[in-house]
Parts: sequence; C-alpha cells; structure tokens
Amino acid sequence: MRRNSVLVLVVGLAACRTGARSNTADWSSEHSVAALLKSNVPTGAVISLRGYCLPRGGELPLGPTPVSRSDWQLADVESDSVAIFVSGSPPPECGYLGTARNLVTISATIARDSIPGILGRPARRRTYLVTP
Repeated sequence: MRRNSVLVLVVGLAACRTGARSNTADWSSEHSVAALLKSNVPTGAVISLRGYCLPRGGELPLGPTPVSRSDWQLADVESDSVAIFVSGSPPPECGYLGTARNLVTISATIARDSIPGILGRPARRRTYLVTP
C-alpha cells in the first residue's frame, strides 16, 4: 500500500511540473498579444510578439502610459479590443511616432507595474513591453 502511495505522489508531482512548464511556453517564436496577456511569462523574459501598431488617438484605454508619454500600443492580430503598451521607439513600419496601423513583429522584454485603483476599484497589475 505504501508503494502505491509513493507512486501516486511521484506521478502527481510530475503532472504538476508538466503543467507549470506549459504556462511558460517557448516565447522565442512569434506570439500574439492576447496569448501573452493570458500567460505566466516571467518579468524580464525577452519575447517575440506580432501585432498591429495603434495610431496616436486610436489607442485603447489601458490606464496611464507606464514609462513615458511616448509609449505606444500594440494591438492583437485577431482582436482590436486587446492591446499592450510598449515603451521604446516604435518600428519604422508604424510610421513617424506611431501614426500608421501596420502589422509588425517586435522583440521586447516583459515588464510589470501596478495601476492604482480609482472610483473604489482595486489596484491591478499590468504587463507591458520594453523595446531596446
């Protein structure tokens, strides 16, 4: 009976470890904004992400810019209602100061901060990207 208990424990631990790895999939290949926001990719990880540059004035309400007023937004390839802030210069395909809505692939580092709660809402964690 003890041998079966140990076997069940070992198999259970192996299953847990396998599940943990699937949350941090291989991010060296291109992924979408929506996939990133649903994942547990660690802060500081460098990833490749594909999406649309959102032009100035067409941004989604994601709270204040995380680093500077020149931060821009990258929208998901499948949904215009999902976007993420990017701190750093937009790629040339975005046009001067991010004025064009073009499909781009960027390499960026994962960063996180907290947005203070307003109107009785709790503060929340936010994921954003930093480009070189």
